Amino acid sequence: MPKKKQHKKVTVTFDERHLPVIARALEIFMRMRSGQITMALDECYADKQTKMLKDKNYDHFNDNKDIETLIRKVYFKDLGSPNAAWGVGQYGFGGEEAYMIWKTLRQYMAYERNGGYAGSGRDFDTCWGSYSDVPNPVVEGFSTRKFFRVPNNIRTKMYDLFCDKKYQECYDLIDKKWKTLPKGDKYELAINEENSYLGVWVTAPRKKEEGW
Repeated sequence: MPKKKQHKKVTVTFDERHLPVIARALEIFMRMRSGQITMALDECYADKQTKMLKDKNYDHFNDNKDIETLIRKVYFKDLGSPNAAWGVGQYGFGGEEAYMIWKTLRQYMAYERNGGYAGSGRDFDTCWGSYSDVPNPVVEGFSTRKFFRVPNNIRTKMYDLFCDKKYQECYDLIDKKWKTLPKGDKYELAINEENSYLGVWVTAPRKKEEGW
Protein backbone atom coordinates (compact mmCIF):
# COMPACT_ATOMS: atom_id res chain seq x y z
CA MET A 1 0.00 0.00 0.00
CA PRO A 2 1.47 3.40 -0.97
CA LYS A 3 2.29 5.69 1.91
CA LYS A 4 -0.21 8.51 2.37
CA LYS A 5 1.31 11.87 1.57
CA GLN A 6 1.67 14.23 4.51
CA HIS A 7 0.64 17.75 3.58
CA LYS A 8 2.68 20.45 5.28
CA LYS A 9 1.42 23.82 6.48
CA VAL A 10 2.66 26.88 4.60
CA THR A 11 2.77 30.34 6.20
CA VAL A 12 2.56 33.36 3.91
CA THR A 13 2.66 36.91 5.27
CA PHE A 14 0.52 39.51 3.52
CA ASP A 15 0.04 43.20 4.06
CA GLU A 16 -3.63 43.84 4.91
CA ARG A 17 -3.88 45.85 1.69
CA HIS A 18 -3.30 42.65 -0.29
CA LEU A 19 -6.40 40.98 1.12
CA PRO A 20 -9.14 42.80 -0.86
CA VAL A 21 -7.30 41.96 -4.09
CA ILE A 22 -6.88 38.31 -3.12
CA ALA A 23 -10.52 38.04 -2.02
CA ARG A 24 -11.73 39.58 -5.29
CA ALA A 25 -9.54 37.27 -7.37
CA LEU A 26 -10.83 34.22 -5.49
CA GLU A 27 -14.46 35.25 -5.97
CA ILE A 28 -13.95 35.81 -9.69
CA PHE A 29 -12.25 32.42 -10.07
CA MET A 30 -14.89 30.45 -8.19
CA ARG A 31 -17.74 32.14 -10.05
CA MET A 32 -16.09 31.48 -13.39
CA ARG A 33 -15.66 27.82 -12.44
CA SER A 34 -19.28 27.50 -11.29
CA GLY A 35 -20.80 29.03 -14.43
CA GLN A 36 -21.70 32.45 -12.97
CA ILE A 37 -19.79 34.20 -15.73
CA THR A 38 -21.68 37.50 -15.71
CA MET A 39 -21.29 37.82 -11.93
CA ALA A 40 -17.56 37.11 -12.26
CA LEU A 41 -17.13 39.78 -14.93
CA ASP A 42 -19.12 42.30 -12.90
CA GLU A 43 -16.86 41.67 -9.90
CA CYS A 44 -13.70 41.84 -12.00
CA TYR A 45 -14.50 45.11 -13.74
CA ALA A 46 -16.83 46.89 -11.31
CA ASP A 47 -14.34 49.63 -10.43
CA LYS A 48 -13.26 49.99 -14.06
CA GLN A 49 -16.85 50.60 -15.15
CA THR A 50 -17.59 53.13 -12.42
CA LYS A 51 -14.31 55.10 -12.52
CA MET A 52 -12.65 54.87 -15.91
CA LEU A 53 -15.86 54.72 -17.94
CA LYS A 54 -17.89 57.23 -15.96
CA ASP A 55 -20.48 59.13 -18.04
CA LYS A 56 -19.77 56.97 -21.08
CA ASN A 57 -22.40 54.97 -22.93
CA TYR A 58 -21.18 51.44 -22.26
CA ASP A 59 -23.72 48.62 -22.02
CA HIS A 60 -21.60 46.17 -20.06
CA PHE A 61 -24.62 44.03 -19.14
CA ASN A 62 -25.25 42.90 -22.71
CA ASP A 63 -21.54 42.43 -23.38
CA ASN A 64 -21.15 40.28 -20.27
CA LYS A 65 -24.16 38.16 -21.22
CA ASP A 66 -22.69 37.60 -24.69
CA ILE A 67 -19.39 36.49 -23.15
CA GLU A 68 -21.23 34.18 -20.73
CA THR A 69 -23.25 32.61 -23.54
CA LEU A 70 -20.07 31.83 -25.46
CA ILE A 71 -18.25 30.34 -22.48
CA ARG A 72 -21.24 28.27 -21.38
CA LYS A 73 -21.54 26.74 -24.86
CA VAL A 74 -18.01 25.40 -24.48
CA TYR A 75 -17.61 24.52 -20.79
CA PHE A 76 -21.10 24.17 -19.31
CA LYS A 77 -23.08 22.05 -21.74
CA ASP A 78 -24.17 19.65 -19.00
CA LEU A 79 -25.96 22.36 -17.02
CA GLY A 80 -28.79 22.63 -19.52
CA SER A 81 -30.55 25.77 -18.38
CA PRO A 82 -28.81 29.06 -19.32
CA ASN A 83 -29.32 30.28 -15.74
CA ALA A 84 -28.05 27.17 -13.94
CA ALA A 85 -24.69 26.99 -12.17
CA TRP A 86 -22.75 24.51 -10.09
CA GLY A 87 -23.04 25.05 -6.35
CA VAL A 88 -20.26 24.80 -3.79
CA GLY A 89 -19.40 21.15 -3.26
CA GLN A 90 -21.26 19.94 -6.35
CA TYR A 91 -19.59 17.84 -9.00
CA GLY A 92 -17.86 20.01 -11.55
CA PHE A 93 -17.61 23.16 -9.46
CA GLY A 94 -13.88 23.03 -8.81
CA GLY A 95 -13.75 26.17 -6.68
CA GLU A 96 -14.28 24.71 -3.20
CA GLU A 97 -10.85 25.70 -1.88
CA ALA A 98 -11.21 29.15 -3.43
CA TYR A 99 -14.57 29.52 -1.69
CA MET A 100 -13.08 28.50 1.68
CA ILE A 101 -10.18 30.97 1.41
CA TRP A 102 -12.52 33.73 0.18
CA LYS A 103 -14.95 33.26 3.09
CA THR A 104 -12.10 33.20 5.62
CA LEU A 105 -10.55 36.42 4.32
CA ARG A 106 -13.91 38.19 4.02
CA GLN A 107 -14.81 37.35 7.61
CA TYR A 108 -11.44 38.58 8.87
CA MET A 109 -11.70 41.86 6.95
CA ALA A 110 -15.29 42.39 8.13
CA TYR A 111 -14.35 42.03 11.81
CA GLU A 112 -11.34 44.28 11.33
CA ARG A 113 -13.48 46.99 9.74
CA ASN A 114 -15.95 46.73 12.61
CA GLY A 115 -13.44 46.94 15.45
CA GLY A 116 -13.63 43.26 16.38
CA TYR A 117 -17.44 43.23 16.50
CA ALA A 118 -19.80 41.07 14.46
CA GLY A 119 -22.34 42.68 12.19
CA SER A 120 -25.09 42.05 9.70
CA GLY A 121 -24.32 40.85 6.20
CA ARG A 122 -22.69 37.79 4.71
CA ASP A 123 -19.19 39.24 5.10
CA PHE A 124 -19.25 38.17 8.76
CA ASP A 125 -20.16 34.54 7.99
CA THR A 126 -17.73 31.65 8.14
CA CYS A 127 -17.67 28.43 6.12
CA TRP A 128 -20.56 26.28 7.27
CA GLY A 129 -19.69 22.63 6.93
CA SER A 130 -16.96 20.93 4.92
CA TYR A 131 -16.59 21.59 1.20
CA SER A 132 -13.30 19.80 0.56
CA ASP A 133 -10.81 17.32 1.97
CA VAL A 134 -8.53 20.32 2.42
CA PRO A 135 -9.04 21.98 5.85
CA ASN A 136 -10.29 25.54 6.11
CA PRO A 137 -7.51 28.15 6.15
CA VAL A 138 -6.81 30.04 9.36
CA VAL A 139 -5.82 33.68 9.79
CA GLU A 140 -3.16 33.61 12.49
CA GLY A 141 -4.15 35.56 15.58
CA PHE A 142 -7.72 36.17 14.40
CA SER A 143 -10.73 35.22 16.51
CA THR A 144 -14.39 36.15 16.49
CA ARG A 145 -14.08 36.55 20.27
CA LYS A 146 -13.51 39.90 21.98
CA PHE A 147 -12.48 40.43 25.62
CA PHE A 148 -14.41 42.83 27.86
CA ARG A 149 -13.01 43.79 31.26
CA VAL A 150 -15.31 43.65 34.27
CA PRO A 151 -16.37 47.22 35.24
CA ASN A 152 -15.14 48.77 38.46
CA ASN A 153 -18.49 48.73 40.25
CA ILE A 154 -18.67 44.93 40.34
CA ARG A 155 -15.00 43.97 39.95
CA THR A 156 -14.27 43.00 43.59
CA LYS A 157 -17.45 40.97 44.05
CA MET A 158 -17.03 39.33 40.68
CA TYR A 159 -13.43 38.38 41.41
CA ASP A 160 -14.38 36.78 44.73
CA LEU A 161 -17.14 34.76 43.08
CA PHE A 162 -14.82 33.71 40.27
CA CYS A 163 -12.10 32.58 42.69
CA ASP A 164 -14.71 30.55 44.61
CA LYS A 165 -15.76 28.95 41.29
CA LYS A 166 -19.30 30.29 41.69
CA TYR A 167 -19.63 30.80 37.97
CA GLN A 168 -23.42 30.87 37.78
CA GLU A 169 -23.48 33.61 40.40
CA CYS A 170 -20.97 35.50 38.25
CA TYR A 171 -23.32 35.33 35.28
CA ASP A 172 -26.26 36.35 37.46
CA LEU A 173 -24.29 39.40 38.61
CA ILE A 174 -23.44 40.22 34.99
CA ASP A 175 -27.10 40.03 33.97
CA LYS A 176 -28.12 42.29 36.83
CA LYS A 177 -25.32 44.89 36.93
CA TRP A 178 -23.32 44.82 33.68
CA LYS A 179 -25.75 46.39 31.22
CA THR A 180 -23.06 47.54 28.79
CA LEU A 181 -21.76 44.05 28.02
CA PRO A 182 -22.53 43.43 24.33
CA LYS A 183 -24.77 40.62 23.22
CA GLY A 184 -23.05 37.70 21.54
CA ASP A 185 -23.23 34.04 20.62
CA LYS A 186 -21.25 32.78 23.62
CA TYR A 187 -19.84 34.09 26.91
CA GLU A 188 -16.75 32.78 28.73
CA LEU A 189 -15.43 34.03 32.07
CA ALA A 190 -11.65 34.34 32.07
CA ILE A 191 -8.57 36.07 33.39
CA ASN A 192 -6.87 37.87 30.51
CA GLU A 193 -3.36 36.43 30.34
CA GLU A 194 -1.84 39.63 28.95
CA ASN A 195 -2.79 41.94 31.84
CA SER A 196 -4.44 39.63 34.42
CA TYR A 197 -7.80 41.44 34.18
CA LEU A 198 -10.95 39.50 34.97
CA GLY A 199 -13.49 39.72 32.20
CA VAL A 200 -15.65 37.97 29.65
CA TRP A 201 -14.77 36.68 26.22
CA VAL A 202 -17.79 37.30 23.98
CA THR A 203 -18.02 35.36 20.74
CA ALA A 204 -19.38 37.47 17.85
CA PRO A 205 -20.18 40.53 20.01
CA ARG A 206 -22.71 43.00 18.58
CA LYS A 207 -22.70 46.76 18.85
CA LYS A 208 -25.77 48.21 20.54
CA GLU A 209 -25.71 51.25 18.26
CA GLU A 210 -26.21 48.91 15.32
CA GLY A 211 -29.49 47.71 16.78
CA TRP A 212 -28.43 44.47 18.48
